[in-house]
Amino acid sequence: MTGFVNAITTDLKGEYRPKETIIFKIDGNILENIEKEQIDFLRGHVSVPLESGIEKIQGDYYIWAIAPENNGTYTFLIKEMVTTDKGKVVEIDFQQLFSIAGEITDYNVKPGIIFTGKDFSLNAYSFIDNEIEIPVSYVGEGFVKLNPGENKIELSVKDVKKNELLTIGIGNYQIPAYIIGEDTGNNEIDRLPEFRFKPRIIKSTIINDGKKIAYPIQIINSGEEEISVVFDYDKKIFLIPKDEITIKSNEIYEFNASLKEFPSKNLNEFIYAKSGNFSIELPFVINVTESIEEAKTDYLKSNFSETELYYCSELNGKQCTANELCSGELKQSLDGACCVGVCKEEEKGNSYSWIGWILAGIVILIIAIVFVKYKRTKVSGDKKFNDRLKSAERNNRMP
Repeated sequence: MTGFVNAITTDLKGEYRPKETIIFKIDGNILENIEKEQIDFLRGHVSVPLESGIEKIQGDYYIWAIAPENNGTYTFLIKEMVTTDKGKVVEIDFQQLFSIAGEITDYNVKPGIIFTGKDFSLNAYSFIDNEIEIPVSYVGEGFVKLNPGENKIELSVKDVKKNELLTIGIGNYQIPAYIIGEDTGNNEIDRLPEFRFKPRIIKSTIINDGKKIAYPIQIINSGEEEISVVFDYDKKIFLIPKDEITIKSNEIYEFNASLKEFPSKNLNEFIYAKSGNFSIELPFVINVTESIEEAKTDYLKSNFSETELYYCSELNGKQCTANELCSGELKQSLDGACCVGVCKEEEKGNSYSWIGWILAGIVILIIAIVFVKYKRTKVSGDKKFNDRLKSAERNNRMP
């Protein structure tokens, strides 16, 4: 499903200047974490790589990007977002148009979102060819001078005593910043665990044929820490082998979820996976039919290719550069082409090219020999003919 769902809104402006810092927030009923790999910016149907970032702060998603330099109409895209439309769980490609117009901005700032418990800095790039002064608002007011080109603005968290969502004013920009306060006794960022369900959503149309349906499910821990996960679900509907599991970093836990009994009506349920205060949801959309032709569960088909794949690191692979070839198996991942093997530098030319050069040399040599023999034969024939001609002339002049 592609389009605009009323449940999802943003405060993305309609127009920005070239190279301006774009900062906006996404609101709506978002049922699954939005990963950076789902975010894209398009011009027409072509992806435009922009320097950008995303942070989830207190349940809200904030996105920043450095606007493209070329004027025109662009599309902000979130691929495969799981949300609801008129109460029904759907997976959509959320799109919103914006434009780039006018002259290049005076300056930009990055990153456009801050999440930290330590002193930090912002990079401000000035496109003005002389020194300018801009206001700074962060735990007090002040000014900073920007020279042409790149400038670094150093900021401290020492005056922030508790965990707090602030807005940092840097000239024309309002940057959302979640600061871990000193009085909390934890200046390290308490990052949310990075794990997700695969598939993103289960859609199944079933018929009461007496067979028990098991739905294979994976939980992928792509974070750097081992996590404990507790499942929360309606035990009158689902049957799951374990209610609590542990998943090591970059490992996958696989299990089956089955229905305890055949439902009397369509179901729209969830299985939740919780780690600490963080929770993810797996929507189950189960429709009941009496037609065997309509019964299907697409993701269980052997030829089904799910759009969400693993990260290359989860496949224990790496991405080869443009000058390298993969000596192992090449798989598709969320990062793009992934080499499960060794990336080797591409050899310049074929290793057997010397054979071609030798054959070419032999052919040239043969042609040269034939040509020399031909020339010699021709010269010898011409000489004999001239001698015969002179002899005939002498004989003709004799009395």
